[in-house]
Amino acid sequence: MAIDEKKRENLLAEATAYSRRMLVSIAGVSFGDQSLEQLFAGVRADGRWSLYFDESPVIQLDSQGRLRRLFLLPRKFAADQGRLVQLDRPGQGGRVELDRQPIGKEQEALLFAKLRELLERTHQHLTSSSDVASKLVLGIYPPEDTMWFDDLVAVLEKLAKNLEIAPAL
Repeated sequence: MAIDEKKRENLLAEATAYSRRMLVSIAGVSFGDQSLEQLFAGVRADGRWSLYFDESPVIQLDSQGRLRRLFLLPRKFAADQGRLVQLDRPGQGGRVELDRQPIGKEQEALLFAKLRELLERTHQHLTSSSDVASKLVLGIYPPEDTMWFDDLVAVLEKLAKNLEIAPAL
């Protein structure tokens, strides 16, 4: 979380922390009143996935596939002892220390319902017709990784059915 937050860089080319990365078209999928265009998915060497739905939401998972961080502009959330807390930045400049504000169980349940709906819609979009991978994949790294699309579809399906919060950051 940089002090100067800018529009996301070209993650497919520049997000080298992800050993596997893919950019797919999700035109037609919406999140609330926001129409989405692209999904970037990246996996770190230790198995942690990150899903960037345009600029927001961004879902970061731990190595067991549980929610670790959530960026839902302008809000940021983190896992804390199996619950979500909102991260607030009290001031500008200097060392960044974020205040942790617990969110209520109702707000957490509503947020999770919206996220599961987004994940389900995205899964349906990516599996809705034959030869869908060749139509929707905009870029992939490494280019010879032929199982990437299937792995992404499987993760989306799993998360749509059972999105859990990690025990801690």
